[in-house]
Amino acid sequence: MASFLSKMSTEPAPEYPAWTNQLLRIASASAMVVTTFWLLLIGKTFLIPLVLAMALWFMIEALNGLWRRVKIAGRPIPRILPALLSTVVIFGIVFAFLSLITANVTSMAASAGTYQEKLWTLYTDTLAACGIEETTLADNLMGQIDLAQLTATIGARLSSLAGDTILIAMYVVFLLLERPFFDTKLCALVKSESKRHSIRLALRRIDHQVKVYLGVKVFVSLITAVGAYIIMRLVKLDFAEFWAVLIFALNFIPYIGSTIATLLPTLLALAQFGSFTQALIIFGGVQAIQMTVGYVVEPTMMGNSLNISPLAVMIALTFWGLLWGITGMFISVPITVIIMIACAHFESSRWVAVVLSKDGAVQLGDTGQTTSK
Repeated sequence: MASFLSKMSTEPAPEYPAWTNQLLRIASASAMVVTTFWLLLIGKTFLIPLVLAMALWFMIEALNGLWRRVKIAGRPIPRILPALLSTVVIFGIVFAFLSLITANVTSMAASAGTYQEKLWTLYTDTLAACGIEETTLADNLMGQIDLAQLTATIGARLSSLAGDTILIAMYVVFLLLERPFFDTKLCALVKSESKRHSIRLALRRIDHQVKVYLGVKVFVSLITAVGAYIIMRLVKLDFAEFWAVLIFALNFIPYIGSTIATLLPTLLALAQFGSFTQALIIFGGVQAIQMTVGYVVEPTMMGNSLNISPLAVMIALTFWGLLWGITGMFISVPITVIIMIACAHFESSRWVAVVLSKDGAVQLGDTGQTTSK
C-alpha cells in the first residue's frame, strides 16, 4: 500500500487538452454569471434599499465636498458639520418630494373618474368629426387607458418606496459611520501595495465618475422640470407640481424616461381640457425642453467623462429594468459605470471595459492614462 501511494505521489498530474481547460473556464464563468443573476433576483428585496442608500450616500458625499469649501473667519467649518448638513438637506428634499407626490396622487385618484369621462368624450367627438364609425381596434385601445388604475399603481409604488425610507436612512447613517475605515479595511484585506494602489485608483475613479453623473443629471433634470412646470402652469394644467417632480425623476431613466415624462402630462391635458390645443402645447413645449437639455446641455456638461456605449446603456437599462423594475432603470447607468471602471483596472477583465466603452479607450486612473484593444 505504501509503495502504491509513493508511486502515485511521484507521478505527474494528468495534462488535459487545451480545449478542455477552455471549456472548464467557460463553464465556471457561466455558472458564476448565472449564480450572480439568481442572487440579484431573489435578493432584490434586500439589495434595492441598499443600492438606493448608496446613491443617497454618494449625493451626501458630493455635498460634503461643497460644504468643506465654506470657511468661517478664514477657517473651515468642523468636520462633523458637512456630513450632518448634507444628510439633513438630502433627506429633507426626499421627504418633501414624497409628501408632494403622495398628496397629489390622492387628489388625482379622486378626480380620475371625471378625467376618464372627458377623455372618452373627446375620443368619440373626434371620431364623429372625422366620420369614422367602425373602430373596434381603437375602442379596445381606449379601453386599456384606465386613469384610476394608473394613479393607483403610482400610489402603490410610492407607498412601497416610502415604506423603505427608514431602512434606507439607516443604511445611509451606517455608510457614513463606516466611511473613515474603508482604507484601513482595504489594507487589512489586501497585503500587496501594488494591488492596493490599483484598487484605490479604481475606487477613486468610481467615486469621481458616479458623482459627476449624479451631479449633471440632477442639474439638467432640475432645468427640465422647472421649464416644464412653467409651461404647465401657463396652460393651467392640474397638478403641475406633481408632473414637474415626476419629470425630474424620470429624466434619470435613459432614453425612455423623457418620453414617458412627456406623454403622461399630455394625456392628463387631454383628459382635463377635452381639447387637443392645450395637450399639443404641453407636448411640444416639454418635448422641446427635453430635446434641448438632452442633446445640447447634458452632452456639453458631461463631455466624454463617462465614455459609455449607447448600446451598453440600452442593454443595461433593459436588463436592470427586467431584474429590479423601475428602480433598476434608475441605477442602470451608475452600475454600468462602476462595472466598466472596475474591469478596466485589471488585465484579465479589461476586455469587458473595452466592450462597454463608447470608443474602445478606457481610462485607468486619475493620471488620465488610457488603453484600448
